[in-house]
Formats: sequence, C-alpha cells, structure tokens
Amino acid sequence: DIRKAFQLCKAAAETVLSEIVDNKRQVSAGKCVVRIPDIQRASRDMFNATIIKAVRCATAFEALLLVSLASLKRQTGREK
Repeated sequence: DIRKAFQLCKAAAETVLSEIVDNKRQVSAGKCVVRIPDIQRASRDMFNATIIKAVRCATAFEALLLVSLASLKRQTGREK
C-alpha cells in the first residue's frame, strides 16, 4: 500500500542523507537526489530486516524450516 511505499522512500532518503553527511556521496549542483538503486537497496534492507526478525522470533524448528526454504529458493531460483 501507499504507506509502505512512503516508508520505503523515507528510508532511502535517510540513507542518502547519512551518506552525504559522512562524505560517502557527493552532492551535485546543490541537489540531494535519491535514485532507483537507493530505493532498491532500502527495499532489500527492509525485506532482510523482516526475515531476520521472523527467524529470531521463531522456534528452533520454524527457524530451521525458514532457513531451509530460503536455501532451496536460492539454489533453484524458484519461488513456487
């Protein structure tokens, strides 16, 4: 939904701003621009954080099942 899209954009903008403050990114023509790769990285980070939280809160068997499914998906490249 739109709230998640805005949350994703906000996370990407915060990451870009922190990179500028830490001098890891240059500001061009006085503009701070969030690009598509920034959005993609924020999306990956948010997704990975959700997965990590799910594994941490799961029982040992549930965590093993989640890790096994992720490994199977990575090996086969299939989601279904």
